[in-house]
Amino acid sequence: MGIFDKVKDAVSEDNVDTGKTLVNDHEAQVDEGVERAGDMVDQRTGDRYDDRVDQGEKLLESRTGSL
Repeated sequence: MGIFDKVKDAVSEDNVDTGKTLVNDHEAQVDEGVERAGDMVDQRTGDRYDDRVDQGEKLLESRTGSL
């Protein structure tokens, strides 16, 4: 069994549904994590990609709770 077979097995339909449920149930925590990750990227890149990072944060935050 190769690595791709292991990945395919790990990303089964049940696991995806469980992940969606967890994200929807913990929307505030997920949004906070997205914000903190964006802040870390901004810090490490010296705010060079601030606009793109903010755009990505808004996109991710708009999708939590609606999966």
